[in-house]
Amino acid sequence: MSYLKNARDAINHSLVSGINYSIIENAEPIPITIGFGLDGEMHTWKEVLGFPIELKLQPISINGQIWQPPTPHLGKALIGDRDPLEVANLAIEFYQNFLNEIKKQFLIL
Repeated sequence: MSYLKNARDAINHSLVSGINYSIIENAEPIPITIGFGLDGEMHTWKEVLGFPIELKLQPISINGQIWQPPTPHLGKALIGDRDPLEVANLAIEFYQNFLNEIKKQFLIL
């Protein structure tokens, strides 16, 4: 959780991106339809070829301290290699469980 908190701080207070992307090697291009328009109205649609990309969390540096992307979460190894969606889903699950425990303590559930 400390990585997510510090990544959020770094991203909101600088030009840093916590995610790196790269084209997946040997991937076939895929057609993508893009709309162009003015004032929210789409006027022109064009099909272009795009390449699938891979997203990976990157280390974040704040005041000289480096925060590495998580590899385990609560003692359990992550499935993906710095996969931002996996980390985000684990964070949501963590906070849902955390809030449910608080509700139990106050008999709200």
